[in-house]
Amino acid sequence: MQRALTTGVGLDDELMRFQLTVEAARRRVTEAHDVYHRAVATCEMRRGVMNQASEALGRQRELLHSMTEKALHEAVSEKDLHEAAQICMSLEEAVDARAREAEVTENERLQKRAAYRQVVEQYEAAQADLQRLERRAQELKNPGLRRQASPRRQASGAPPARPFGPVEDVPGYDLKPDPLQATDPVEFIELMKQYRIWSGESSYRELAHRSRRAFAASTLCKALKGRNLPPGPLVENFIWACSGSKEDVQVWMTAWRCLRMKHCSASRDVLAPVTPIVVKRTG
Repeated sequence: MQRALTTGVGLDDELMRFQLTVEAARRRVTEAHDVYHRAVATCEMRRGVMNQASEALGRQRELLHSMTEKALHEAVSEKDLHEAAQICMSLEEAVDARAREAEVTENERLQKRAAYRQVVEQYEAAQADLQRLERRAQELKNPGLRRQASPRRQASGAPPARPFGPVEDVPGYDLKPDPLQATDPVEFIELMKQYRIWSGESSYRELAHRSRRAFAASTLCKALKGRNLPPGPLVENFIWACSGSKEDVQVWMTAWRCLRMKHCSASRDVLAPVTPIVVKRTG
């Protein structure tokens, strides 16, 4: 098929073959549809039988309960009470059997539905291939058709392509967050949240997809809800995922390095060894 689409050689044969394939797939869809609906009808019928048996069992239980109360006053013989109990047990067994049949029928219905959906997908795929071949055949028969398609699309009033990146603010309203103003990790994370809002407030899942899975949506969510400075690669890929420019990435990474180096310096000061002071005693 790919060779026929590219070169046009054997395109008529491919068209005929796919037309037959689509027709056969359409017949399979019809057959699977009929089989599925027969399974639905059988399932509903067996459910009805089970419900009728359940109703009969309920009536028999009420009768047995009434006879049991009368037996306390010797108004019913033990033989009649025993027969009513036997009928009740038989009805319970019948209800259980009908319930098992209904369950089996329901499983069959689900299998028929899955088979029907699979056949429909095959039919739609074959139909899509046939449409591609038909379009290619039209293009080969009329070479100017493909060249004329582009002006028609432009004249249809389609909107122009959107520029890459967030839309900038109007003059006098510079709302883009400045990460260099952050003095600690908490402020840095808050500015990351604001930058996400400024860039369009995409979902965490969409940002993870834009980053080409450089980070997971759950990882980003956890980082923005925490109080510790996020890792540098996460910050960098986050800005790229928000459609930030190269300059934005440089500014954010500079701010991240400042806070990270400041944190390291503070840690060294805390963990610095204490120099012992020697006190000399005078006589």
